[in-house]
Amino acid sequence: MKGEGEFVLENNAMLAIGHPEGIYSSGSKGNIQTNERTFNSGATYYYYLNSNPQETGIFQTQPKQNVIGKLIVNKASTSQVLNLSQNLVLESPCMVTLGDIRSNGFELK
Repeated sequence: MKGEGEFVLENNAMLAIGHPEGIYSSGSKGNIQTNERTFNSGATYYYYLNSNPQETGIFQTQPKQNVIGKLIVNKASTSQVLNLSQNLVLESPCMVTLGDIRSNGFELK
């Protein structure tokens, strides 16, 4: 998504992230490139993409900072990875259908 508007991810919503760079709260990188971006800490973040590797990106969540409701990884094969780009705290168990998560020096709690 690219444009001058605003992107708001609500509580309990799901965002499917299919960009190799993931998502960012600012700048011209990643899946969403609008003037304003709001990511909710109660949402589900679903990473898929048939490319290797894929990054989570650097994004801020509200109302709880660096907290996400749920993380789902469903890559095209078990050898593909999702690299963390920041520390994240999960409110629900992580679900990895296919692929792997690499900490990349960051923490996933």
